[in-house]
Amino acid sequence: MRRTKKKTSPPGLCKVNPTVEPTIETSGFKSKLKSAIVIDLIGNNVNSRSIIHRPIGKTDLADDDWVFSYTSEIPNMLKRSIDPFEQAISDWANAELNRFAVSKLNGMTLEGTNLRLPSGLRKDVKNAANITAKAAYKATHPPLTEEERKEKKVRTEFDKDVYLTQLSEKDRKTELGFLGITRCQELREAIKGVIPPSGFVTTKGDSVPVRQSAIKGLKGLDRDIVLRKLELSITSGKAFAEGCDKPTEYKELEIGTQTKKFLLDNPHTENGAVNPAVLAIAEKFAGAVNASVKAEQDKYIAITTQVAKSYGLTVVPDVELEKKDDV
Repeated sequence: MRRTKKKTSPPGLCKVNPTVEPTIETSGFKSKLKSAIVIDLIGNNVNSRSIIHRPIGKTDLADDDWVFSYTSEIPNMLKRSIDPFEQAISDWANAELNRFAVSKLNGMTLEGTNLRLPSGLRKDVKNAANITAKAAYKATHPPLTEEERKEKKVRTEFDKDVYLTQLSEKDRKTELGFLGITRCQELREAIKGVIPPSGFVTTKGDSVPVRQSAIKGLKGLDRDIVLRKLELSITSGKAFAEGCDKPTEYKELEIGTQTKKFLLDNPHTENGAVNPAVLAIAEKFAGAVNASVKAEQDKYIAITTQVAKSYGLTVVPDVELEKKDDV
C-alpha cells in the first residue's frame, strides 16, 4: 500500500484567513477594520500577522484603495485617525457660519456668542419648545412591549425638528432661515477651506512615521476579488507587500503651523462682523444656500402635516406665544 506524504507548511508560508475578523484592542476600546483581510506568516518558528485594509483615518488615498500593514502598526494608526486640529477648524467655521446667518436674517442677533431670536435667546426658546414636543411624543409613542420587541417592531424615533411647530410665527420664520443657511453643507465645507490645512495625516510605522501607501492594482476592487488576487499571488510566491507604493517619511514638526497662525490672526470680532474671506466665499454659494433654505421650509411643511399630527401637537399661534411671553 502506497503511503501518501502528509503536506506540511513550508518555511515562511503566507496564509490568508478570509474568515478571521481583525479586531484590534487599543486605548480601552475595540475597533473593527471593515472589510480587512488577515494574512498569517507561519513556519521557521515565526508566527506573525498582517492585514490588508482600507485607508485608516486621514490620508491622501482614495476610500477604495487597499493598504498593507503589520498588525503591530494598527493601534497607533487608530489612535492617530483624527486630525488634532479638526475640532479647532470646525469651531472657527461654525462660528463664522453663524455670524453669516445672522447677517442675512433680520430677526436674529448675536450677543457675544449667544444667538437671539425675536422673542429671546435661541437656546432658551428652542429648549422650551422641545420640552413641549418631547412630552407630546412620549405620550403618543409609549415604549415597545416585550411582545412587540420579539416581533422586532420599531418605535418611531423622535423628530428633532418638531420643536419648530411650537415656535411663534416670527421665531419660526427666523429659525427656518437660520437652519437653511447653517445646514448648507457646501457652504460649511467651503468656509472650512478658508483655513490652511494642518497637513496632518494618519501614519504607520513604529520608529519612523511613514504615510500609508496603496497596493498597486487593487484600487476599486471589492473584498472578494482582492482576497482571490492575494491567494493567487501567495500561491505563486509573489510578495504582496512589494505591490505597495513606496512609503514616504512624515515630518511631525511641520504639522499645523499655518493652521495655528491663521486662527491666531483671524479671531472672531466682538461686534459679530463676518470674516471678509468668508463673505467672499459665501457669495459663490448663494444658490446652494437658497436651495438649502427652501429644503428646510419644505421639511417644515411635512413636519406640520405628518409628524406633529402623529404627536397630537398643533402649531402654536403667534398670539398665544406672545401672551405667554408677556406673563
